[in-house]
Amino acid sequence: MSIQEILTSNFVTLSLIVGLGAITISNRTFDKSTTRHFIWFIVIVLVLDVSDMADCALSYLPAPTGWRYLTSAIGYTLRPASVAIVISIFLRRRRLGLALWIPVIMVGIIAFSSYSTHLMYWFDDHNAFEQGYLWALPYVVSSAYMALLIYLSVRLHSAVGSAEVFIVVYVTFICFLATILERQTSARFLLDGAIIVSCALYYLFLYVQIYQRDILTGLPNRRSFYIDAGKTAGERKVIISSDLNGLKLINDTKGHQAGDEALKALARSITSQQGKAYTTYRTGGDEFMTIGRGKTVEEADALVDQIRATLTDEGIMASFGCAPYSPGDSLDDVCNEADGHMYEDKRHYRGTTRG
Repeated sequence: MSIQEILTSNFVTLSLIVGLGAITISNRTFDKSTTRHFIWFIVIVLVLDVSDMADCALSYLPAPTGWRYLTSAIGYTLRPASVAIVISIFLRRRRLGLALWIPVIMVGIIAFSSYSTHLMYWFDDHNAFEQGYLWALPYVVSSAYMALLIYLSVRLHSAVGSAEVFIVVYVTFICFLATILERQTSARFLLDGAIIVSCALYYLFLYVQIYQRDILTGLPNRRSFYIDAGKTAGERKVIISSDLNGLKLINDTKGHQAGDEALKALARSITSQQGKAYTTYRTGGDEFMTIGRGKTVEEADALVDQIRATLTDEGIMASFGCAPYSPGDSLDDVCNEADGHMYEDKRHYRGTTRG
């Protein structure tokens, strides 16, 4: 394969990388953390694709060189790293810390040391690729990351929503399929293309979600609350009104960043306890609404007790109020009733959610 053929095979992939990179850098819609993760994702795919192109060109040399070992090591390391970045984007408001990257670091150490150890791969005198004892390690780590991503999608389904879970599972599937096809057919650059397409799809999805979700907490917004409530108008449910206590005091004494962190902590505490039947929305500055489909006030009160216990660990306080909704009821009236119980709880803060 000539240099021209290599560049032609990667024209679409490289164009998408450059275009998405320009959009990501210029876009100010996402929070800094999400933007940073996407930039790293794009950089990883760019370096991966360039190294794969170089490795392809070097494979036609009559004898192996140190450069081919280098490009191969980069490829082996960045493939699982790209999946780890997807996990970081998915968990953008939750952190796994350095533990998430330990497998990638291990793969990198073994891959780069294979020049002398031949543990993962090596090349014979005619520059033919040979597998080492640990040749499957990058694929095992990538598969483990994909399994973790699917597990997290199921576990956090109620917090992130079905649409994002579908996108995450879909991009995981097409990357897995590209890996299998690349391995079985010896086709080059399939996975690189699949990874950047996955990145673009995920970016587009999150961009669309900006208009349906609150940027600070990641929860569905007020507009989404009324849309979803309208869709379930024929169902019995419960409405929970929540309000962070002392937000103004936090802002005045500790700064608005501390207030933002308190709001995110409240959102995190609610969604960590609510389960699949409940969906929580940020409907105002420090106001949240939760819809519990098929739930009773008694069940909602029990959920609130669990949330209060979590809030104690976060070091913040909130007030809650619950009201039942039956088909034919006025949603505004039910919300006002829930708000009334919430304000009563705020006046008698250490009382029950319904006063």
